Amino acid sequence: MTHRPPAALIKFLNPYNRDIQELALKLRALVLEEMGPCFENIYDAYSAVAIGYGTSDRQRDGIFHIAVYSKHVNLGFNEGATLDDPKGILQGDGKQIRHISLKTPADLERPELRAYIKRARKVAVDDARKLGEKGPAPLQKSGEVISVVKAVYAKKRRPAQYQPRVNGLSPADDWVEIPGACATLGVERGSIAFGWDNEHPALSAEVPAFSIERHDAPSLISPRCANIVPCIIGRRFSKERDERHFGGYSGGEREEHQCGLPGSCPAGRWRRGK
Repeated sequence: MTHRPPAALIKFLNPYNRDIQELALKLRALVLEEMGPCFENIYDAYSAVAIGYGTSDRQRDGIFHIAVYSKHVNLGFNEGATLDDPKGILQGDGKQIRHISLKTPADLERPELRAYIKRARKVAVDDARKLGEKGPAPLQKSGEVISVVKAVYAKKRRPAQYQPRVNGLSPADDWVEIPGACATLGVERGSIAFGWDNEHPALSAEVPAFSIERHDAPSLISPRCANIVPCIIGRRFSKERDERHFGGYSGGEREEHQCGLPGSCPAGRWRRGK
């Protein structure tokens, strides 16, 4: 049975180069051929994308896992320290976990991979039986794989060469220097004919100079307004009377856009007249 990778897993693997992505997914397919039925627990963790396999979504029921790094993929055995290792290929010196590192698709052809996976699974099932435990009944009957995203870390370390993709393209980015100045929000009461309560009073503060990163993703904007910045900066206004405009204002201003699409351009909006 073929188990397609969930969309969340594909997304988590995006920062890695194509070879590592394919290696991770091929190893996943190999593991599921030997392990299914099972639970697949996915972690978009700090230092790696990790995929755990066990008889439930509980971490204590995990048998082995896949860990994806920038230059290799590990097949980890949760109880590897006590697993028979006749080939002497298990790596690691911790109290519990051992792993096998894979760097190329050719590594997947090593027959000992399947042998060690089968051995680890058999040991885990036998130990569970000795304790009187059973695997989840629905999985035993259907042979399915249940994928669960267990954690997504806000802070992650990913390959240095990674750039986000927008419709297959990497958006340009640069840093904009903002000079220090006095910023004022709101207006004093009585200084304009009409204003909402949250616009009063005026508050001013000195804002120090700072830098901000700008990402230009033109594919997100109307094709006829490929760069929104000139459209915003280069506004042209035309006076129009509009008796409905804010409590009877008669001097509404309507923005005319260089892109010619005020209805669909993200910069399009009505402004209150002076």
